[in-house]
Amino acid sequence: TPDECITMIFASKTRILSQLGYSEEEGGCCPGLVNVMVMVTACMRSVQSPVSKVQAVRLIGWGASILDDHLRMHRLLPYLCALISDDHESSSVRAASITEVAELLERVKTFPISERQVFLQYLLPVLSSAAVEADEHVCVAYAAHLGSLAQTALRFLEEAHSLAHEQQREREETRPKSLDQREGTPGATPNAGAPEVGYDSEL
Repeated sequence: TPDECITMIFASKTRILSQLGYSEEEGGCCPGLVNVMVMVTACMRSVQSPVSKVQAVRLIGWGASILDDHLRMHRLLPYLCALISDDHESSSVRAASITEVAELLERVKTFPISERQVFLQYLLPVLSSAAVEADEHVCVAYAAHLGSLAQTALRFLEEAHSLAHEQQREREETRPKSLDQREGTPGATPNAGAPEVGYDSEL
């Protein structure tokens, strides 16, 4: 059954990594773990026991500690956010998901500039439900990780703006001078008149 599968994987984490040739002492990523995470997320849809589902959530957090940033953001984070948003899930599952989301985001070091709004447009609406949650377990989990989430959100914003400025500088350095002359505005840049969301407004 899905519950038994999750319990088996949870109890075999060290052996699984050994079979995949991964050394926890050396660290780094373990690409082979992707298939295990696919199995975990597939089973999680049919898991009946809250205990087994919490184990599945912990397994996603375990995978997030070993996989790369792209897989963390695109393959694991959406499952955790879906659990937080699901009012039919048990409070223990939702609380565990909040914890794993906070820890997953702390591990993310690189992301494309297109994801600069991930907190504002995606995560904050999901987490806002926990802020008004009546269940004590969910509220406590949210409060415990609020500081961490705030720091991570600020880091995402700062790094996104730094990356945007760097890309803008590179475009200006590689832009042919003759193009500026044809446009009739020395030093003009494409879309110079377009409104840009500032750092202060996003903060």
